[in-house]
Amino acid sequence: MATVSIELSPFETEKTEEVEVRVNGRRSLLNYRLEIFNWSGWCRPKERRVECLKRII
Repeated sequence: MATVSIELSPFETEKTEEVEVRVNGRRSLLNYRLEIFNWSGWCRPKERRVECLKRII
């Protein structure tokens, strides 16, 4: 599976980030909603974060 990492500037409140991506010359404009998330309030002890997110979402 291909992986893309996007470094974002620090943020303190919820906001929307716009990212332009080019793959094989094809342009895509993506919008992401960023939210602050308190892991300790949602995840079970020793639960992997991805499993926690799957359960919540």
